[in-house]
Amino acid sequence: MPVKDLKAARAAFRSLNERWEAIGHVPRDARPKVEGRMHAVERALQETEENEWRRTNPEARARAAGLTGQLQDAVDKLRSQIDAARAAGNNARADKLARELEGRQALLDQAMKGLEEFGG
Repeated sequence: MPVKDLKAARAAFRSLNERWEAIGHVPRDARPKVEGRMHAVERALQETEENEWRRTNPEARARAAGLTGQLQDAVDKLRSQIDAARAAGNNARADKLARELEGRQALLDQAMKGLEEFGG
């Protein structure tokens, strides 16, 4: 651990678990120690599988891509509005929009990080 190759780790764990079950009688004081370690590995495998599913889930990826696109559109619109306000000499409005842009840009940056977790 940590699990690097999920398929190989799952196969190795399955083999180990089969051998453990085939052993039969194990001294009572040794059983909790070994089973505790096996449960820890099994939990790590399950967490890795869940993380992989979240990363590759097409529905979640589509939602992340949609959110990112919406935020990018909002950022682009705000930039245009700031430019128009400055060109019109309305610096107060431009400054207000610039503060709003900072918040939207921060959200966009976070959404982009989330999208990167999906591999794109």
